[in-house]
Amino acid sequence: MALKVGASTVKLYPGYGDASEPEIIQNIHQALQTKSMIAAVKTSYNHVIVSIILALIAFGSMIAAFIAACSKP
Repeated sequence: MALKVGASTVKLYPGYGDASEPEIIQNIHQALQTKSMIAAVKTSYNHVIVSIILALIAFGSMIAAFIAACSKP
């Protein structure tokens, strides 16, 4: 499973070799956390782009309403 999610199976400390079961579980957990954080960042980036576009449209509407209100006698 570790290789499937991209987690390391090599012992980090005190050197090289196969990691113990708790280390592998921790590595799997960290790999899954990293993948979910990357997915969350991609989703929030898309939402920011949409929010900026909607804010620009609202700003344009505000300016149009201001011009329309100022042009009436």
